[in-house]
Amino acid sequence: MALNLAVGLVTVSLWALGISQLCTINNICFAIDESGSISDTQFTAETYVVLGVARALDMISKARGTQTKYAAIDFGATESTVSSLTDLASFEQNVSHNPHRKDP
Repeated sequence: MALNLAVGLVTVSLWALGISQLCTINNICFAIDESGSISDTQFTAETYVVLGVARALDMISKARGTQTKYAAIDFGATESTVSSLTDLASFEQNVSHNPHRKDP
């Protein structure tokens, strides 16, 4: 429940900020922690937040008549590309299917 509240607050905050600012967000890249220091539950929550923020940014972009592209990398002992720069639908698919590697 706290996570849902946090995502909701981030969404509302981003929306208010996006509407009040003149600059647009064209491209954004998220960094996802794949280390073994976070549990599977924390990783699921992290993924949920990344997707929620991306969706909020996409709503702002559409309201402003622009198109934002999204990318994600993961990091742990090594880093890799989760999603190359793409539209929201493809980004959501890529991030949703990203397994928790639990790197040491």
